[in-house]
Formats: sequence, C-alpha cells, structure tokens
Amino acid sequence: MTGPQIVLGTGGQVLVEPTPPAALERDTDVLGAPVHMGICGSDVHVLHGRHPFAKPPVVTGHEVVARVLAVGTQVTAVAPGDLAVVNPLVWCGECERCRAGVVNQCANAAVRGFRVPGLARGEVVVDAAYCHRVPTGIDTLRPC
Repeated sequence: MTGPQIVLGTGGQVLVEPTPPAALERDTDVLGAPVHMGICGSDVHVLHGRHPFAKPPVVTGHEVVARVLAVGTQVTAVAPGDLAVVNPLVWCGECERCRAGVVNQCANAAVRGFRVPGLARGEVVVDAAYCHRVPTGIDTLRPC
C-alpha cells in the first residue's frame, strides 16, 4: 500500500482508508505524492451532505501540491523531485470548448474531490496536462 486516502463519508464521517499502489500507465502520466492539501468550504459542504452536486462518500482533495516521484516518457513540464500544483478541473478534451482551447469551460468538466475522486491519497497519478511546476525558490510552507 502507498498510504491512506481521505474519504468524506456519509453522516459527516471522515474516513482514512488504505489504497493500492499507484503506477504510471501512460506516457503522459505523472506520479506524485501530495505534500500540501487545502480544505475549503466546498469540502465542508460535501462532508455535511449539503453540496449541490457532490455527495459522500468521495475521496477529497482538489487543492493539492505534490512532489513529483516519476514521469512518463513524454512528460517535459515537470520532473522527479519537482513540486507541482495539480489543476483540479478534469476536462474531456472532446467538446467544442476543449477543442477551442478553453478547457476551463469544458461542457463535460468534473472537479477532483467532487465528481471524480480527489487527490487526498498517499500517491496519485494524473496526466501531465494538469501539472504546473512550482518555481524554484517558492517556499510552499510560508504564507503569502
């Protein structure tokens, strides 16, 4: 096992569950270990069953910085050892808006931790398109 995942369960429960090992599957995959995760009001609404479209149980984690552990052969934007912010918006790549390059307006978008499993796990695999390298010299532990 690669570590726990955090699940917002029914009845306001926060569950810690084991996860299977994560592994690269595609040439564009990035394997990362989350090191920072934000909790926002939306997560609290999910936890209490009051979110308009996300219902427990769900793996939380849409605001994540991860340490890159490994990358697929086609990945150039991040490298092992880098810190990366992971975009929580999962786009389809096929709708008219995605084809026009405005993936933030994807007609079929889903947000990690709400409509698709989040990133609150020991290790995660995401496509490199969702990873943004944290520039060297930025202290992720220091408040802005």
